[in-house]
Parts: sequence; C-alpha cells; structure tokens
Amino acid sequence: MRLLLPLVLLLAFITTAPSLSAADTEAPRIAVLRLYDVMTGFTRYTAGMEKIKADMAGGQAKINAMQERMKQLETSMDSLKPDSDSFAKAELEYEQTKVALKLLIDHGNADIHSKQMAVIRDSYARLHATLADYCKEKGIQLVHLAPNPDIDAQNPAELTNELFMQDVLYFDSSYDITDSFLTYLNAHMPAGTPTGVPAMLAAPDAPAPAATPATVAPTGP
Repeated sequence: MRLLLPLVLLLAFITTAPSLSAADTEAPRIAVLRLYDVMTGFTRYTAGMEKIKADMAGGQAKINAMQERMKQLETSMDSLKPDSDSFAKAELEYEQTKVALKLLIDHGNADIHSKQMAVIRDSYARLHATLADYCKEKGIQLVHLAPNPDIDAQNPAELTNELFMQDVLYFDSSYDITDSFLTYLNAHMPAGTPTGVPAMLAAPDAPAPAATPATVAPTGP
C-alpha cells in the first residue's frame, strides 16, 4: 500500500496538469526573405516605377525637341549676317531655348530622386505591414534578410563593410519565404500607382531601387 500511494498521486498529477500545445513545444520559427526580389516583384512598386518611366519618357521627348530646335537655330545663324534682324531674332530664341532646356533638365533631375523615394517608401510600408500579417498566419516570429552571395565592393573599405554588415551568412532553402510571401503580398495588395507621385521630366530610363538618377546633358554651346 505504501508503494501504491505515490503512484496514485503521480497519475493524478499527470491527468490534471495542463497539456502543452504544439506552439508551446515548438522553437520560435525563423524565416529568410530576399527583400530585393520581393520589392521588384511587388506589383504596386512596379506600377509606380512604370509611371515614372512613362513620365520621364515624355520629358525626354520635350528635351529632344528643344535640342533639335537649337541645332536648327545654329544652322540658321551660320547663314545669316551677324548684324541682321533675322540673326538677332534667331540668337534670342536660341539663348531662350538654351535657358529653358537647362531649367527643364535641372528641375526634372531634382524631382527623380524624391519621386522614386516616394514609390519605394510607399511600397516598403505596405510590404512591411503585409509581412506582419503573413508571419502571424504562418507562426513566424523572426524574419532575416537573405545574405548577398556576391560581393560588389570596389575597394577594401567597401569590401569590409559588405562582409561585416551581413548578419546571416548561410540559410537552408527551406527557410526562404520569398516566393510564398510575394504571392501573398500581391494577392493582398491591389496593383496601383502610389499616391503623391506626379509626372516628372528627366532621363529616359528609371534606375533600379537604390540607383542614382541619371542626368541628361544638353547639346550645343
């Protein structure tokens, strides 16, 4: 009887103790995300950048037309007498066009950076909020940026920064949620151009997400 009593108490404790759920027994789930691939595959981001490219193409057409007009004026002045009224009129139009062209290029290039940043900020904010929902649904508690497998540094200082700024050096492919999350992201975010991205005038091609805007140099003196 003395041996049975501890056994009975043990069984009673086991049957009354709260059971652990699967979530309680599992280790925190960790995932890895290729942010660049998600951003450039996000339909809202691509729509915003396509609008910028279209606006830039329209601006480039205006620049090309003004440059062509300056060439025509130069040719015309070459055949006119410097002291004639026609020469003075052509020269005035040439100088006015030259100033207008410079202003057009300067203002357009000044706008590129801020407008692209507007698209990136808007897209990232929506991506970040949607990632939180995705992780809650999947039980993911931590998402790391996938490491960059390529080192593009051009000098030792940049090389050092690239190497030691990465906090993940290896991950198993089963941890990569990029493709799954990108599908989820686009499904939960209707495509559209972010607000606050007006038309602009600048170089013809929109750069990659973190690229520096190109500058269009006028021709002629």
